[in-house]
Amino acid sequence: MKPVDGKKTFVYAPEVETEWVDEDGKPLKTPVVGQVTEKAGTVDSYEFVKTVTDKNGNVKHIFRKIVKPVPTSKPTPKPAKPAAKSLAKTGSSGLLLAYASLLSVLGAVAVRRTRKYRN
Repeated sequence: MKPVDGKKTFVYAPEVETEWVDEDGKPLKTPVVGQVTEKAGTVDSYEFVKTVTDKNGNVKHIFRKIVKPVPTSKPTPKPAKPAAKSLAKTGSSGLLLAYASLLSVLGAVAVRRTRKYRN
């Protein structure tokens, strides 16, 4: 400060207290006393709600507990059992029947030929 007419002027700055509390007033951090107030900052597992300043300049930063949803213990439904397993429908059943018929005809022809040559 600059002296005025050779006199020094001192300005009194009161000390203020900064507190961090939850909504019920329980302390979350150690209070700080100083010439200036501290910022709200962050507190683990809490979210900032608001800052309140009283008539003396003391500051309270108020926080709310973060509530994590509790998983319910509902039984998980079991998947329905599938019906009897069936083979893939590829359309080859008709072809299989044709091959079986062809082999039967060839077998019958072969049997007749061998009987013809034996007699």
